[in-house]
Amino acid sequence: MGLVELVLTYRPHGTGDELPAVPVAVTKDPWLLRAAGERVLEAARAEARFWEAIDPGVAVLKRAEAGRLSRVIAFLLPAEAGGDDAS
Repeated sequence: MGLVELVLTYRPHGTGDELPAVPVAVTKDPWLLRAAGERVLEAARAEARFWEAIDPGVAVLKRAEAGRLSRVIAFLLPAEAGGDDAS
């Protein structure tokens, strides 16, 4: 399996030119990976709830996307994976 890592980037804007993203930090810390994964899932589920009253069809698609994202994250970041490897 490939490497799973969390990358914090700075993306400058407002300069008139499209500048590349600048990596600020990279980590393989399992706690941070799980925390980021949980937050991304929370945001995806919130977006699906947002669409419920506006467009139920879009809400169905957003729920499906959240479900797929949940499965991908569960595969890449198994709950039993642990350790204190803060890099």
